[in-house]
Amino acid sequence: MNSKKNIYWLKMSFSFFLISVILSCNVVKEFFYNFNLSNKFDLYLTLASINGTFFAIFFSMVLLAVQHSATNYLPSILERFRKDIKLIFVVVISVVGILLNIFFYLSEIDNSLVISLLASSMSFLSIIFYFYEMLNFLNPSFLVDDLKKNIIEKMNKIKNKTIKKTQKEIKGTNLERFTSSIEEAKLNSKEYQNENIKEISVLFNHIERSNAINDFETYKKSLESLSQVVNYYFSNKQVDVQNDEFISYILTKLKLQADSLIIKNEHFKVIEIIKTLENMAIGSIDYLEIIPTQRVNNMAALISYYLGEIGEKAVKIMNLDLAKECILSLRKIGTKSIDKNLNLSLVEGK
Repeated sequence: MNSKKNIYWLKMSFSFFLISVILSCNVVKEFFYNFNLSNKFDLYLTLASINGTFFAIFFSMVLLAVQHSATNYLPSILERFRKDIKLIFVVVISVVGILLNIFFYLSEIDNSLVISLLASSMSFLSIIFYFYEMLNFLNPSFLVDDLKKNIIEKMNKIKNKTIKKTQKEIKGTNLERFTSSIEEAKLNSKEYQNENIKEISVLFNHIERSNAINDFETYKKSLESLSQVVNYYFSNKQVDVQNDEFISYILTKLKLQADSLIIKNEHFKVIEIIKTLENMAIGSIDYLEIIPTQRVNNMAALISYYLGEIGEKAVKIMNLDLAKECILSLRKIGTKSIDKNLNLSLVEGK
C-alpha cells in the first residue's frame, strides 16, 4: 500500500517536472523573440541555471526513491544504484551541458548557440527518461524481477569462471582427457557452492523483509523467483547428486521460515512455501539426469523430505488444510518422478 502511495506521489512529481520544463522553454523562447548578441550570451547562463535546477530536483528524487526501496525492500539496491550505467550517463550528460553553457557564457564564443541548445536538450531528455524509469525503484515486483535476473547472471559468471579456471589448471597435463569429470567435481565443490549461496542470500533477505512488512504479493513473487533461480541452477548442473550445499541452504531457510509462520498462524504464506518446494522438486526431475545405478532422483527426494516435515508439523497443530496441501504436492512430485522413470525405462528398452 505504501509503495502505491509513493508511486502516485512520484508520478505527480513527474507531471510537475514536465510542466516546469514547458514553462522553462517559454522563458527561453522569450530570449529568441528579443534576440541580439548581448542577451544571447545571457541565454547560456539561463540554460545552465535551468539545467542545474532540473538536475538537482531529479537527483534528489532518485535518492528518495532508492532510499525508500533500500529501507523497505532491498538494501542491496544501493550497490546497483551506484553502478547504474544509465544513471552515470544522465549525470555525465547533465554536468557536461551545465559546464558547456557556463564556458560559452564566460568566453563569449560566437556561433556556439546550436551546440549549447543541443547539449541542454540532451540533458533534459535524459533526465526525463530516467526520471520515469526511476518509478521502478518503488515497484516491488520490478525489484524482484531485477534481482532474479542479476542473481542468474552472477551465477552464470561464477560457473563460467570456475570452468575456465579448471581448464587452465589441467591444460597440458595428463588429466586433460578427464576435463568434463573434473569440471563437474569443481561445480560441486564447497567453494563454488558458497559463492552461489552468497548470491541467493540477497533474495532471501528480500523474502524475509517482505514477510516482515506483510507485503504478501511481494512475498509470493519473491518465492516464485526463488524457484525459478533454483530451476535455472538445476538446468546448468544437469547431474543429480546427493550432497548439494546450495540446495541444502535454500531448503533449510525455507523450512525454518515455514516453522515460524506455522507458529504465527500465517498459513497462507506457508502454502506459498509449499508451492515453491513443489516447483523446485519438479524442476529437479525435469532438468537433472538420474544416475543409472540409483534410479531415484536424490534432489526430488530431499525436497520431498522437507515437504513431509512441514506436513508433519501441520498435523501436530491439527491444521488439516495445510497438511492436505503438503500431501497434494508430494503426490504431484511422485507422479512426475514415476512418469520420468517410466519414460527412461521405455527408452532403455528400445
